[in-house]
Amino acid sequence: MTVENETAKNADPTLSPLAHFGYEVRLERERLGMSRSELGKEAHCGYSLVAKIEAGDRVPALSFAETCDRVFPYSNGRF
Repeated sequence: MTVENETAKNADPTLSPLAHFGYEVRLERERLGMSRSELGKEAHCGYSLVAKIEAGDRVPALSFAETCDRVFPYSNGRF
């Protein structure tokens, strides 16, 4: 199992609003078939920061949330 799959799939979205945000990011990213590296490139951050946000371990910057709203066509501004 890769680190990408292992870290995010273990995050429980009911633990906190931060975990829920990360869970939603992962769902939308996977829906598009986008890698963490690709999302990181769009958000001007690295793969590891995307992984930490998806795991609920890091608070995303406003610019990251705005990137999610821009990149994910079905988000309807929820990020």
